[in-house]
This record gives sequence, structure tokens and C-alpha cells, in this order.
Amino acid sequence: MWRARWGAGLIISIADPELRGKTQGRLAGWKGKVCALDIHDIERAAPGMVMAQAAHIEAAVEAARRMRVRDALVVHCHAGVSRSAAVALLASAARLQAAGHSDAAAVEGAFARVLAHAPHVRPNMGILALGVPLLGLEGTDMVERAWARHA
Repeated sequence: MWRARWGAGLIISIADPELRGKTQGRLAGWKGKVCALDIHDIERAAPGMVMAQAAHIEAAVEAARRMRVRDALVVHCHAGVSRSAAVALLASAARLQAAGHSDAAAVEGAFARVLAHAPHVRPNMGILALGVPLLGLEGTDMVERAWARHA
């Protein structure tokens, strides 16, 4: 379904840990690659909640880097507003870097396209804070532009 509809080569599936079984059921027929991130939609640590850690973001970034250039990337979470937006931004930047477009202008252009495509999103700042240094994107305005969406 995902490949036929979007040509997806990778699905990054983000779910609250207690909902993973439901999400897995929806992906049961998918034969492509899936990177599952079991994290809650929080930006600061909270009791009983699983906050994104560097290992989660590294897994998503590495999966995106290994994709074929012609394949689409699908990133989803429950609401499609915060976690998936942040991971989509980072995965898009990682794909650009893997294709040899590591300059800040190319990465910021991809960032602008993602935000223009989904004007309702408010990227999770905790996830971005983990991913920006991982991708060597300090000094770009990614975090500031994402933060402006929280106003």
C-alpha cells in the first residue's frame, strides 16, 4: 500500500510505546523497510514517559541515509504534527547529506519545503535538539524556524 501510493522505500513509524501493537498491525502487509521509534510526544522528561534519546534519532537518520535516492520517505506518528515533523526534517537533511548536498543552503531549502508542505506542523524541539548536532547542522536556522512555529 505505502509503496504503491507513495513509492515509499522507508517508513519511519513513530508511536507511543504502549500503542506499538496497533501501529504494527497497520504495517503488517508492508514489505519494505521500517524504522520504528517508540517514544512519547514530549520535549522534556516526564515520569512514566519515554522521551526521544540520541539512539532513536541516530536510528532514523541512518535508515534515511541508506535509502535509495529515488524512493520516497514516509514518516508518521499519531497526530502528524510534532514527532513526525521533527524526524521528517532531520531525515530529509540526512538524505541530502548522503547525496552529497551537505551545504547549509540545501538543508535549509529542504527544511523550508517540508514546512511549506505541512504548514500545521510544530516540530518537537527535543527531537530537533538531538538531531541538529548529530547532522552537524549547528549554525543553521533550523531550530529557530521550528521554534517560531511554537509561538
